[in-house]
Amino acid sequence: MLVYCMMIVACSVTEMGLGSQILPIISAPTYYANPQNEWGSLIVPHLRKQLIVTDPDAVTYFFEGLPKGMSIPWGVWIKPWGSWALYAVLSVVGSVLMLSAAIWLQDFLRPPAAKTLGPEGMVFLLPVFPFVLTGIAAFVARLAIYR
Repeated sequence: MLVYCMMIVACSVTEMGLGSQILPIISAPTYYANPQNEWGSLIVPHLRKQLIVTDPDAVTYFFEGLPKGMSIPWGVWIKPWGSWALYAVLSVVGSVLMLSAAIWLQDFLRPPAAKTLGPEGMVFLLPVFPFVLTGIAAFVARLAIYR
């Protein structure tokens, strides 16, 4: 189980997951905003500035390439990338804590009669996990929205 969980965490941030998608996602609202779709006035003002890249030159350089001799403007990318990296780390930590909570839940939440049962007593915990995961997701969403 431990090796499987380590594999899930390692695969979630590699090229086919978050790693290849995060940079286009955090730069797309600024790049694709134009007078026809009015994203600049309808969508971009409602996005948190620390989660997207707002410098139009840096975003244009990302999608269309840098001019010759110019260096990458790392400064405008650090804050959004760092915010999303923090979110990914907290998600992984929350997942690991959720997986390790089963031992605590087994001893704390089961009724005394179920504690005398063997492994089949763990069936009592199965309905609890969706509620705990929903609570964690709601808490993270509340932090992201109402901050």
